[in-house]
Amino acid sequence: MKNNKGQVLVAFVLMLPLILILMAIIIDFGIISLKKREVNNILNNTVEYTLENKDEEEIETKLNFIIKNDLDEIKQLEIKNDKCIKIHIVLEANGIFKKILDKSLYEIDIEKEKCYE
Repeated sequence: MKNNKGQVLVAFVLMLPLILILMAIIIDFGIISLKKREVNNILNNTVEYTLENKDEEEIETKLNFIIKNDLDEIKQLEIKNDKCIKIHIVLEANGIFKKILDKSLYEIDIEKEKCYE
């Protein structure tokens, strides 16, 4: 009878890197989706607050101030105000494979538009 006690250990050691890489990818995509949801919530709350407390001259200033205080890593921020507030934000999420993989995978690009009277 052969002694097969080491086969499971060898299989586990061979599969461990694949399991760890898969877990890291799942965590990365979780981080990206959480960041998108966070940015979306901040934009919604900011626009609603600004429209409730609006002065025509100060809308862009208020939006700029609130967004920049809540989001640190903004790469691009555009605010347009012509009876419709348009906000376009581009930022990067952090991740485990950010330096290895394509950086565009970690780029979050969100645009919001809300009209008022």
